[in-house]
Amino acid sequence: RYGILGPNGQGKTTLLRHIAAREMPVPVNWDVILVEQEAKATERSAVEEVLAADLRAAELIKREAELLQKLEDIETDMEQGKDISAEEVERTRTDLESTSAELEAIGA
Repeated sequence: RYGILGPNGQGKTTLLRHIAAREMPVPVNWDVILVEQEAKATERSAVEEVLAADLRAAELIKREAELLQKLEDIETDMEQGKDISAEEVERTRTDLESTSAELEAIGA
């Protein structure tokens, strides 16, 4: 973990934005996440705040939770004898696998 200190207006944030966007040479094995200087107080933990700063990861985590809930709902419906198509089950499982794989690929 690194931080940059210096007077206001000297380009620290701009430099970090370029590094985070990989517009400057950055080793491939580095994980670069830029968290804004001033974060508003919330009920989220520090880890949740960092994950929320990565919008794509946050979207994928939300999607994964929705798909898991959908599979649970499908299972409940099937136990109650409701007619659930095999295509719907397979589509939900495929979406979940894809979402989970993308989360793993981005290290979330």
